[in-house]
Amino acid sequence: MFAPKRANKKLKLSTIVDTFVGAAHDSIKSENSREFSENLDVLANAHSEIASVLSFINDNDKLDNWMVLPSNSFLGRNYLDEFTSEYYQLARLAIEKFDHSSSFFHDMLYLYQKIYARRDSLVKQEINSLLQGAGFCLLTGEGTIDKSII
Repeated sequence: MFAPKRANKKLKLSTIVDTFVGAAHDSIKSENSREFSENLDVLANAHSEIASVLSFINDNDKLDNWMVLPSNSFLGRNYLDEFTSEYYQLARLAIEKFDHSSSFFHDMLYLYQKIYARRDSLVKQEINSLLQGAGFCLLTGEGTIDKSII
């Protein structure tokens, strides 16, 4: 009855994303391609599961997702923007490491396909985000990577 209140810890979705992305970031920094591939697979599963849980039917009877709704923060970024900005950073590192191993680039490129394939249904913003991410990898890599080795 008079037990002390426990402090409620707010676990933010961005913290969860950082956990999964951080492992992939560490493995690419240490140039461990096998571990990077495994971490991206875990990341794709986590992204897909989180996005599936946050899906709902809106008032217009259309599929919607909490990930794409604007937040109340100053910049109004949504969670999908948070995910994709982290993926962007990983993609940049993968492109930088291409001379060491092309597997980082290939694994990063397939991350977007894995996320898409593991979802039953996506909202338009999710599809656009995945296409933009894959496009970024291809277009940025085009100027950096020797096409004869792809």
